[in-house]
Amino acid sequence: MNRVGGLVYGHKPRVGAFHTPPVGGCFRLWRAGTSVFGLLIRGLALSFLFLVFCGGAFANVKSVWVVLSEAGEPHAELGRVLFERLPDLDVRVRPWNEFDAADPPPAAIIAVGARALREVTEDARRRWPHVPVVATLVARSQLDRLIAIEGRRVTGIYLDPPFPLQFSLLRLTRPEWRRVGVLLGPDSSVHRDEIERAARAAGVELVLREVESADQLAAALQTVLGADVLLAVPDSLIYSARTVQHILLSSYRRNVPVLGFSAAFVRAGALLGLHAPPDTLASQTAGMVREVVAGGRPAPRAVGDFEVMVNANVGRSLGIQLNAAALSRALRAERGRP
Repeated sequence: MNRVGGLVYGHKPRVGAFHTPPVGGCFRLWRAGTSVFGLLIRGLALSFLFLVFCGGAFANVKSVWVVLSEAGEPHAELGRVLFERLPDLDVRVRPWNEFDAADPPPAAIIAVGARALREVTEDARRRWPHVPVVATLVARSQLDRLIAIEGRRVTGIYLDPPFPLQFSLLRLTRPEWRRVGVLLGPDSSVHRDEIERAARAAGVELVLREVESADQLAAALQTVLGADVLLAVPDSLIYSARTVQHILLSSYRRNVPVLGFSAAFVRAGALLGLHAPPDTLASQTAGMVREVVAGGRPAPRAVGDFEVMVNANVGRSLGIQLNAAALSRALRAERGRP
């Protein structure tokens, strides 16, 4: 099955990947006789051999379900690349509601995006409590919360760039940015110690405020916008669909650039951000899926490589010209990467 327009993919691995019947045995059966009875016996025997060897091989094929949160990019692109990167598995790519609950359980489920991860873990816990789930294109905070509930059944590749890498990017972008504003909410407050250690190592001052409820957000935002730059940390209370535009507009009016945590955030109005190329994210996710299918339970981890993305329009408005490719090269050089 491969319905590209409807975002539904499915394939069986190549037959050549499996063991074939012993050649000598087939030739001995072929010489059994030339009579009608001999031909019948020969046909039945060859059919039996095909079912034993080839049918057995297909029966042992491990299936993987790739569940998409939405039909648009980057979810659909990531689904396509995963489909191509796992050619030896029975891979099926579609939204969660299009999977048949009557099918045998897969060897693993890949949840692409936050919505898919919620749907899969809530439903699979009831239907297939032992099927491992690999999340991708998700925030670290969401993955951490689920792991606390589900244990080692859930793992994944999260999108959040490591904090030391983000502070390195800020230094390379503008060394004069010495005060960094950070808003933390219920999801992200667990990372406070990490952020403070990374800031100390970078030699910058933090203007940090924790927010416990939505009515505290406005006052906390005005405080952190007294910094040179705002470092956005994923949090469902602070950076929700209702609040992102307000935060970006407020920072723009105060002439405070924002370092976003995703490509979508940069497109929405952040000055710059680190994002994982889809090909890199798909390669790492496919590698983790192979570990899981083989029986491993790898710990969740960040994407291994990030690229800098710049919003040129915001940069012009703020009077800041940045070269995304040059910044990406500088970051890789600092980490000893080509």
